[in-house]
Amino acid sequence: MQEEILKIKMQNLSDLLPQYIGSFAIYITITGGLLKFALDTATLPEQRRALIIFGVALSFLGLLTCAFGWLLQRSIMRDIKGLNSRLGLPTMISSFLPLVFATALVSIFVTFCLAGWFYLLMR
Repeated sequence: MQEEILKIKMQNLSDLLPQYIGSFAIYITITGGLLKFALDTATLPEQRRALIIFGVALSFLGLLTCAFGWLLQRSIMRDIKGLNSRLGLPTMISSFLPLVFATALVSIFVTFCLAGWFYLLMR
């Protein structure tokens, strides 16, 4: 029974990486479009401000998603470590690293985007 639960938890962990990559691609696409139109010379100041505010809101949503991602990862990793210890199996930290690195990179990128949106908003 515990072996099956461990397999399910490992599958849950491995399913998160493609979801992160897809979500990040969507975020980059939307942010790039907003940035393109916000910096276009033909854009009116009111439109520019609205696009920048939407970019700030999108980046806050991205950071919130990253925070929930960290919480979900920790929960799954804690469960996997507990199951491994009950089964007497070693915990392979390397199996967690791709997801941890992906979440960290996305968090850093979204933070830089948020800082950039605030810079555009204040200028």
